[in-house]
Amino acid sequence: MKYILAIFLFVSQSGYAFTLSTATAYKYSTKEVKLSVANDTCSGLGLDPSALLDLVEEAMDDFWNSVPTADIKFVRGGVGTFSANGHISVGSFMTSNGVVNEIIIGCNNDVTDFGSGTIGKGGFQYNSATGMKGGFIIYDDASVAALDKTQKKALIAHELGHAFGLGHSNFKPALMYYIVNPKMTALSRDDEDGITYLYPKTKKVGGCGTIEDISKAGPKNGNKEIMFLLLLVFGVLVSKQISKNSLK
Repeated sequence: MKYILAIFLFVSQSGYAFTLSTATAYKYSTKEVKLSVANDTCSGLGLDPSALLDLVEEAMDDFWNSVPTADIKFVRGGVGTFSANGHISVGSFMTSNGVVNEIIIGCNNDVTDFGSGTIGKGGFQYNSATGMKGGFIIYDDASVAALDKTQKKALIAHELGHAFGLGHSNFKPALMYYIVNPKMTALSRDDEDGITYLYPKTKKVGGCGTIEDISKAGPKNGNKEIMFLLLLVFGVLVSKQISKNSLK
């Protein structure tokens, strides 16, 4: 039974499924990161730059700005003088137009992966001398235009996650799962763990203790579904042990 208990304790403390975009945990050096949009009209989406910026602001507030344990805030920027048109990758878009400690957003139908089931691409670039800059591009197509407002915000929030350093999660209910759940209106605990790992807040909240800094624990690659199965096995073994003892 001691061995079983040890397995239970190990599994229960190793439930993170989020991953990082890169092996090294790169992050923005400022606590506020501005989000600005390109000056292109997203004709396929039916959004002008101002409308896209409004949607981005709602997405960042509904999702990532709602995490009390994360010491980062995404703030509304403006409509830039740059364009996303013609860029076949997010890397090209950021190289040409990116600003350190900012995230730029645009739309086009030029990105190589678009049209094959991919409707958004996000990421970041890091330079040890200057810092980090991020960006993402949304597929400017009728297939994305057909999404309702809630679905568009979930898509934007997912790509924003990539732009500040998160990879895809192994946890299906997470916003950062590789297939975006279009019905999501809030982050899962796994998403919150991911952003807190990168940008931990250790200040006191409400005068009652401190927020845990999970950044020292590191992201895990375990699957929470496996964790559930192991806990189920543990329960069965405990039940059998209890039944065995009762027969003595």
